[in-house]
Amino acid sequence: MAQKYGLIIDITRADGCGSDLLEIADELTGNLNQPTDSEIPEGMAKIWMNMEEVEQGQNNKIKMDYIPKMFPLADGSKPCDILWDDPTKDYKWGDLEDPNSCAAKFAAENADEITDCTPEGLDYKILYYKLPKPFIAGEVIGADGECVKGAKVTLTAKSDGKTVEQATDFFGDFQFLRLTKGEEYTVQIEGTSPITVVLDEAKDLGTIKLA
Repeated sequence: MAQKYGLIIDITRADGCGSDLLEIADELTGNLNQPTDSEIPEGMAKIWMNMEEVEQGQNNKIKMDYIPKMFPLADGSKPCDILWDDPTKDYKWGDLEDPNSCAAKFAAENADEITDCTPEGLDYKILYYKLPKPFIAGEVIGADGECVKGAKVTLTAKSDGKTVEQATDFFGDFQFLRLTKGEEYTVQIEGTSPITVVLDEAKDLGTIKLA
């Protein structure tokens, strides 16, 4: 069976701390570890990895995501093994054609949330788990201006009629995460008129007052 190696990057575990970049710099600056790793010059760790910040939302409903961006070298070398030799880390490396590898298992179990971002010509795959998606959030207050805990909020997608329900928290907040960009949604808060949102970006509905 032919081997097809891949690197899966788990976005949910990325917090922008930069430790991965430091690991690459520490391991490879001035070191040559062939055949797997190539030496990099002082201060040039970013030739292999950089961190893209993605900010979504408005007002006080802001969500930050961090996407490690891989820049494989022209010779096809992959970044150092210390980043993904442990399947519990942010990175999972393995043979995607081997059903027993941690990478293949993870990809199969989470197929709906895996995105292939492999650069053209690379002989292994770079896959992302849970790339950022838009959300809808808001805050519910009562007639007295106080936050309402436990208010029922229903989200309905126009395309398939699928509904999701949740209750506002102690601060009156609600948020529906990982929604489909471009979808039309209806947000119904018990005791208020429905709100229609065409989700071209993450949306904060602001403060919604109950009658």
